[in-house]
Amino acid sequence: MSTIHHRAFTVRVRHRQECLRWSGGRARLTGGRCTTAPPPATAASASTRFGFFPGLETPSDRSLTPRQRFDNIAARLGTPAVYRIYFDGLPPTTFRGSKADLGVPVVLSFKADPARVASGDYDARLRSFFDSIPKDRLVWWSFFHEPEDEIEAGRFTAAQYRAAWSHLLAVVPRRSTLRSTLILMRWDLESRVRSVRSYVTPGIDVLAWDAYIRTWCPTIADAYDKAARVSASYGMGFGVAETSVDDAVTNPPARTTVVRDVVGRGRADHAQFVIWFETNKSEGDYRLLPYPAAADLWNRLT
Repeated sequence: MSTIHHRAFTVRVRHRQECLRWSGGRARLTGGRCTTAPPPATAASASTRFGFFPGLETPSDRSLTPRQRFDNIAARLGTPAVYRIYFDGLPPTTFRGSKADLGVPVVLSFKADPARVASGDYDARLRSFFDSIPKDRLVWWSFFHEPEDEIEAGRFTAAQYRAAWSHLLAVVPRRSTLRSTLILMRWDLESRVRSVRSYVTPGIDVLAWDAYIRTWCPTIADAYDKAARVSASYGMGFGVAETSVDDAVTNPPARTTVVRDVVGRGRADHAQFVIWFETNKSEGDYRLLPYPAAADLWNRLT
C-alpha cells in the first residue's frame, strides 16, 4: 500500500498483487499476498537427482536379477539418487519386493492397453500397487513411455492414450511423493508430423524426455535445453528419463565431456531427474563402463 499526500486530503492506494503459485504440476495466477517460496524450477535445480538404468552387461546375459545389476553398476558409478525401471506390462499387485523397490527413488513405467485402462479394467491391481508404495518413497510413474511409434502404427490412438492418462490420474493417489510423468522422445521436437499436444493430458506433473546425443542432436545442450523449455511451456516439471551417446554418432565427444555436460545442463535446466541409460543392447552399447575416466567422473559429480 502506498500513500499519496495532498494539502487537503490523504489517499491510500491498495495495489493488487498477482502471484504465481504452483500446484499439481500446473502454475496459476492468484491474487493476494505472495509467498517467498522459490518457484518449482528453482527448487528442482537444487535437488536434481542423477542415476542410471541398471541394464545388461552383454546383450545376451540376462542371468542377473535387477538387484544384482543395480549393485554391480553402483559399485562403478556410485549409489544413485534415482534409478529407472520398466515393467513390460502392468506393475505387480505390490510395490514391496518388486524390481521398483530397491531402496532409492525410482522412475518407473508400465504398459497396458489404453482402452482397457480407461475403462477401469485394471483399477484394482493398480490401486493395490500404488497403495503399497511407502509414503516417504519418491516415485515418478509413467504410463506407456514413448507412445509415439505405437500410435503411428495404429495400435491405439492418441485420444485413447490421453483417456487412459485421465483415468489413471483419478485412480492413482495424489501425493507429493507420487509424481505422474509423461515420457516422450526428444525426436518429437524435430519431427514435422508429431505434436507434443497430442500426448499431453491436463494434470500430469512432469513432462520427461528420452534425450540422447545423436547425429541430428550433437550436444547435451541440444538434447536438453529445447525439451526443458517445452516442458515448462506446458506448466510441467522437466526430467530426462534416458540419456547417453548413440553408437551411430560419428566422432562423438569424449565421454568425460558428455558427463560434465549432462550434470551441468541437467542442473541448469532444473531437471527433477537425469537417468543414464547404462545398458549394452544388441543395437548399441550405451554404458559408461567402457570409459573408466568418465565413470569415475560421474561418480564424483553426482
